[in-house]
Amino acid sequence: MTSPVAIQELKVLVQLHRIFWRYIAACDLLLCGMDDLAFLLSVARVVCEALTEATERFWCYKGILELFHSSLELVGP
Repeated sequence: MTSPVAIQELKVLVQLHRIFWRYIAACDLLLCGMDDLAFLLSVARVVCEALTEATERFWCYKGILELFHSSLELVGP
């Protein structure tokens, strides 16, 4: 069994994603949204358990969150 991923690694992944969205991908804070730290850390934990390379982790994490956002757009208020 592999050792659990350190919480610091998860927080780094979450922070990288927030930086990517806020400063590179979108200027609108509503698009970068995702302020639920528990959700973000849960997704990060799954990604970090499955992948070992930092770049793979980032792009996979980004893709999963984009998929989540796209699905929410299909649901009306």
